[in-house]
Amino acid sequence: MKNIILFFGILAPFFAYSQASWELGANVGAANYQGDIVETKIFTLKETNLGYGAFLRRNFNDHWGLRLNAQLGNISGADANFDARKARGYSFESPVTELSLRLEFNMLKREKADGSRRKIIPYLLAGAGYTLYDPTTNYNEAAQSPGQLTNIVKDKTNLEKNVVSIPVGAGFKFPLSDKWTLSLEGTMNPTLGDYVDGVSASGDETNNDWLTFGTLGLAYRFGNAKDSDGDGISDRKDKCPDVAGVAENMGCPADRDKDGVYDNVDKCPDVAGVAANMGCPADRDGDGVYDKDDKCPDVKGIAANMGCPSDRDKDGVNDADDKCPDLAGIAANMGCPSDRDKDGVYDTDDKCPDVKGVAANAGCPSDRDKDGIYDTDDKCPDLAGITANMGCPSDRDKDGVYDASDRCPDVPGLTTNGGCPELKAEDKKVLDLAVKNVNFESGKAILTAGSYKILDQVADILNRYNYYSVAIEGHTDNQGDDAKNLTLSQNRAKACYDYLVKKGVATSRMSHNGYGETKPVATNDTAEGRRQNRRVEFNLSVK
Repeated sequence: MKNIILFFGILAPFFAYSQASWELGANVGAANYQGDIVETKIFTLKETNLGYGAFLRRNFNDHWGLRLNAQLGNISGADANFDARKARGYSFESPVTELSLRLEFNMLKREKADGSRRKIIPYLLAGAGYTLYDPTTNYNEAAQSPGQLTNIVKDKTNLEKNVVSIPVGAGFKFPLSDKWTLSLEGTMNPTLGDYVDGVSASGDETNNDWLTFGTLGLAYRFGNAKDSDGDGISDRKDKCPDVAGVAENMGCPADRDKDGVYDNVDKCPDVAGVAANMGCPADRDGDGVYDKDDKCPDVKGIAANMGCPSDRDKDGVNDADDKCPDLAGIAANMGCPSDRDKDGVYDTDDKCPDVKGVAANAGCPSDRDKDGIYDTDDKCPDLAGITANMGCPSDRDKDGVYDASDRCPDVPGLTTNGGCPELKAEDKKVLDLAVKNVNFESGKAILTAGSYKILDQVADILNRYNYYSVAIEGHTDNQGDDAKNLTLSQNRAKACYDYLVKKGVATSRMSHNGYGETKPVATNDTAEGRRQNRRVEFNLSVK
């Protein structure tokens, strides 16, 4: 106990310069030991003893604090508690006193942003200390070997009774009030020595002993809280710590109208205003009518006319009631000019004053596509058309595709086909047969005589469907040189092209190209597949 008093006496001057953030407390809990007479690496209830202590804490701010701590208790250990150690039979017990200086870090502030007190604050700690102990050790010498007895003698000779310790830990604080705080804490206290249990050479002299404490503490915060402005409200709670205020305004001067301008400088303390007008409501135009009541806050007026000039346009309608205060009008139209058709376009500007229209069309009914047919009667209001077709574009063949987009304007067709008729099934069949029946002399671009008949039918189809174009595409199998196959396919497509030209098909409707062996339709691994890949295709599309 004398050592504790001496330790506190040495450090007290360091803490004595301020009392505003001091706490004095005590704790009680459990003390455990880890060393040569404990087999496990964590504490065990079999080795748990009573621990208690006292502390003095200096809080520098909401997060950091320094604590002078005295921790007392008893520790003990016995090989009999562990099956692997029973044969050795060591045991010990010792009083222990640890004096330490611990730096604490509170992970949260004591108060929330709204000023309310937190219910729980987690914290971490670390420090350095001095541990005193006096073990009474039973070495069970009668059961030990001569070598072990030699080590026991060595331990008794070299026994130390004090050591430096390094406490580290964590805990939770539970603020009960502005003065009282409850805490739950756990620390590990490694020491820099191996004689806390009296055993070293006769145990494991490579590992130092260490202690653990688990405590429940209660602390009292004493001293007067700092009050810089002397208004009786501590700086911690004072929203205006450098300006004397009142409690009901959280330490700031009174502000009855809650406008942010304190009553001592507020020219209108009972009417919410703005700082620029010394706490009175704004009056930008300086006419004596506050902006919140002024119908013309940026134009100087008179109170009788709610801050507006009497009648700027001189039409006999006061500006406060005038919907067109800068345009002379009539009372029947609330100060605006006459608008007989009520379309929002005044008669003076309305090209159709007796027909309701839109401003974009000078008061006449809308005509978005500008085709001279008003939108109300226009079946195609967004597409310029003709009167005969109710405002829609012309469609001579009546197929639903307007002439401007119809590729066959005089022949009824399909919308999906650009307004042109679709090929008949029998004509499609001819084109499919042409792929198989147009043949050439082997390895050449010379048509066989048997190909003329099917090509004549293709020419007939193209001349009947003169609104279609055709892309003639030549293909080969993969036999032989790639480059030669490409040239051969191009020449065969050109041979078909030349034949169709002779049959009267316009060159402007045809194109030809060859793709060699790059687009097979069947496998080239069989004779049949290669036969199918040697082909000319006739692909039609609306021009």
